[in-house]
Amino acid sequence: MRFVVCGVILDTSEDFAFLIMMYTCVGVILGHNFPFYMGFKGGKGIAASSGVIGATLDVRMWIISIIVFALVVYITKYVSVGSMVLLVSFFIQIVVFTQADILWGMDSMSEYLVECYLLVLFLAILSVVRHKANIVRLMNGTENKVGQKKTQEGKED
Repeated sequence: MRFVVCGVILDTSEDFAFLIMMYTCVGVILGHNFPFYMGFKGGKGIAASSGVIGATLDVRMWIISIIVFALVVYITKYVSVGSMVLLVSFFIQIVVFTQADILWGMDSMSEYLVECYLLVLFLAILSVVRHKANIVRLMNGTENKVGQKKTQEGKED
């Protein structure tokens, strides 16, 4: 695999290419979480994370992620909980798939494995931090459930 960086062609291994892809994914998600045109506030980081999982990784991980998200939302009725669990499960999947040597581009002996784990762990932690207000509403019992009408205070009509 070849990459062009500042006009220089680099020959790289698959695991380095996977790491570059993960850095790109982090950049995409950060750009959606903290868009400059919105004053670095707002954004749709979970939507970007879902796209990253679906577009760049093993189809088995994508299917597992959809099932995990759907089950959590179905059981709890909270999309925010499903979103946070989605990214935590993504981290777990990366660890399991790389340790089992079944993930494209990265194997259990890669020199970039710890760095890859840290990037995905960062994304999982970021998803929880970005949902801080949702967590507070969950603890207060004021978070909106799926199908519930929204009010200004987050309480049911």
